[in-house]
Amino acid sequence: MGYPLIDVLRTGQRLKEACIKKNIEAKEIKQFLGLAAMQSIYNWFQGKALPSLDNFYALSSYLGTELDSLIVPQGRHQEHEILE
Repeated sequence: MGYPLIDVLRTGQRLKEACIKKNIEAKEIKQFLGLAAMQSIYNWFQGKALPSLDNFYALSSYLGTELDSLIVPQGRHQEHEILE
């Protein structure tokens, strides 16, 4: 077993899909997390960056899901339901 890595692109896609499913817009996330601009959120959705651990945890709570369900490990190709 190697060192586990996060697939940033697919995690960003999953995060975006979870927001769409819950009908949550980027401006709501910006306000909830107290961010100065929405560019960070767009970077997360595009897989250019990941939220800080604190923001990721708060966002998972806001979405009503476990943090682990939003993270896609590298090398994992099977999909699972994001939110119930």
